[in-house]
Amino acid sequence: MPKKQKTTTLPSPPALTPELKDALLHFFQCNPPKKFSRGLRNMVVELMSHQVEGHREYVFELLLGLEMFFDVLDLAEDVGFGERKI
Repeated sequence: MPKKQKTTTLPSPPALTPELKDALLHFFQCNPPKKFSRGLRNMVVELMSHQVEGHREYVFELLLGLEMFFDVLDLAEDVGFGERKI
């Protein structure tokens, strides 16, 4: 008889507070997601090219987080979050 796999229920992330929503909106208004994302990606590539021996694990963990952040920036761009209304 096959063993039952445990299902782990992850806790729901906390809701964004109005202050955090305002801060994110302000950030994206001042830093258009597409431009910021591309600049950040270029910077990461530049930093990786000058990676110092012995810092690989730290850099790897940072890059994983940045990769997730890039996805958020792309989504923000796709939905028009932070576009300036004139």
